[in-house]
Amino acid sequence: MAVESPALLVEESRARRSVGALCLDIIRRPTAAMLDLAAHPGYRWLWPLLALAVLSVVLTMIVGPRAMSAGLAAAQLPEGVDAEAMANVQRGTSVMVGFGAVGAALGVIIGSLLAAAVLHFAGTILGGQQGFMAVLATTAWARVPLILRSVVQILWFGTHPRDFDQKMAGLSGLLSTEAMGGESSWFEPVLAQVEIWNLWYLFLLWLAVRAFAKVTKARALMILALFVGLRIALGLVGVGIGRAFAGFGG
Repeated sequence: MAVESPALLVEESRARRSVGALCLDIIRRPTAAMLDLAAHPGYRWLWPLLALAVLSVVLTMIVGPRAMSAGLAAAQLPEGVDAEAMANVQRGTSVMVGFGAVGAALGVIIGSLLAAAVLHFAGTILGGQQGFMAVLATTAWARVPLILRSVVQILWFGTHPRDFDQKMAGLSGLLSTEAMGGESSWFEPVLAQVEIWNLWYLFLLWLAVRAFAKVTKARALMILALFVGLRIALGLVGVGIGRAFAGFGG
């Protein structure tokens, strides 16, 4: 996954790549691929986002019932529940999983648009010279590692029906909720970033920023740092809300 000099690839980037060529070049020649996407964004942002949305739906349909079952087990339902009540619980679980699948697909699309908007804004503040479609196309294709991660997770959980991990994001699984008295740790949003797939995604995102904003490596790193900092901040807000509800329920 060599990082090639943008100056040597300007001429080549004028020749628009096909979707198949982009898939290969995102892995083998990411700088050239990002330059091509920034120069010819078009509607090519649709392909990786649609792929990730579909895979997110499939993964939710596989993992969702296990998450609901784990939640019901933790709730410790009383023994002797009649068959009708259990049937109602199962129907409710199916509905919740269905809503979760739809939410996962919408989350991919909306999250990608918001991420592109944030990076466009940050790039503009730090002297970038980008159009929004170039930002959207490059950042969407930077998600190829997340697509591959979803494929691996689907294959794993699909072939291991008893496996389930409530904290699949990065190293957040190292923090035990039980050890924290049932509360999430403030370190979870940080540790969730530490994962080979996510680190690869952030590397491609850095290349995307350089391609669409036409800024130096240092400024691209600053833009990326602002983006990651916002992700962590939102995660901390989520932890705070969860701890507040846990305290209210207790």
